[in-house]
Amino acid sequence: MEKYEVAWILEEIGDFLEILGENSYRVRAYRKAAHNLRSFPDSLQEIARKGELAKIPGIGKSIEGEIENIIKSGDSQLLKELKNSVPEPVKVLYHLPGVTPAVAGLIHRRLRINSNKDLKRALAEKAIRGLPGLGAKAEETIRQALLTHETDGSSLLSAALEQGEKMMDRMMPLPDLFRVSLTGETRRGEETVDELGLLAASDEPRALVNFILSFPEVAELLSEEKGIYGFSLKYGLPIRLVICQENQYFLKLIEETGPSEHWQYIIKRIEGRSFQVREGRLLGADGKPFCLHNEEGFYHVLDLPYLIPEVRHRQESAFLDLKMRWQPLEMTDIRGDLHLHTSWSDGGSPLEEMVEKARSLGLEYMAVTDH
Repeated sequence: MEKYEVAWILEEIGDFLEILGENSYRVRAYRKAAHNLRSFPDSLQEIARKGELAKIPGIGKSIEGEIENIIKSGDSQLLKELKNSVPEPVKVLYHLPGVTPAVAGLIHRRLRINSNKDLKRALAEKAIRGLPGLGAKAEETIRQALLTHETDGSSLLSAALEQGEKMMDRMMPLPDLFRVSLTGETRRGEETVDELGLLAASDEPRALVNFILSFPEVAELLSEEKGIYGFSLKYGLPIRLVICQENQYFLKLIEETGPSEHWQYIIKRIEGRSFQVREGRLLGADGKPFCLHNEEGFYHVLDLPYLIPEVRHRQESAFLDLKMRWQPLEMTDIRGDLHLHTSWSDGGSPLEEMVEKARSLGLEYMAVTDH
């Protein structure tokens, strides 16, 4: 198994321990182990083979044994047992945006939520707002989220990026794969991600699909329709893979990056200039296809400034008035960090190392917020 898969499991163990009200030290230990495992530079398989998992900061005997079991079986019996101990409606709460494991656990334990009936009763009686740290606004947010949110689960952007980059690294050597990119929420830099989007240009879509199905973390192919493939994973975000021809790639990249409102605006812009999209390609008013070599060229053809994915959620009026080229922040723009944890609490490195790292990054200041 890959490091990110094992880290994902350890993080979930920490979350479910917190929901069940287990010792806070144990909760932090699993989360710290997950964090340090992700950032550890060496191969997980190599470390495990040498019996050196305990060399990773924050991994003691108990968690070392759990990691070894996960690597051997591809699963975690402990996580299964923890999940089985949590009622379904509480798992639903856990997956809602803005509801932390601590909040889900608080609602579960204080209000004795063991069924959907219990949860509906708690909302009807406005009992959630009376819990410590919560209020009427939090209660209403939960109520609305329950009405609209699909409980497949979501992930932080950092974990989605790690999963996506690992997938692309393994796909790249394929001879018939011309290009591959992240799409959707991950490429737009959303804080949380519900589905990992990938776009690939390949002349052999079936070979690519079969190759992905050979990955140990991929559970099954869930759907297949018109070049769009859905995969479920044993641990990690579900995958939406779109496969197109090389000459369709950049137009399809803009569509798949989204959001849908931005794509609809693009379509209106195309129609307004008497252009059209046919068979995945942009055609001019004379019916001849444009030869696009990048996304910037596409926006230029439509007489628009290039919009980086992170700002494509803006409204139509913003596109029309935009006179500048948007650029993302670079590390050189960051002057300091005001929220850092050292190994004194639940961080992964001692203070001296963090100060030295901050200096090497050119930071002017840093604030240590251990607790």
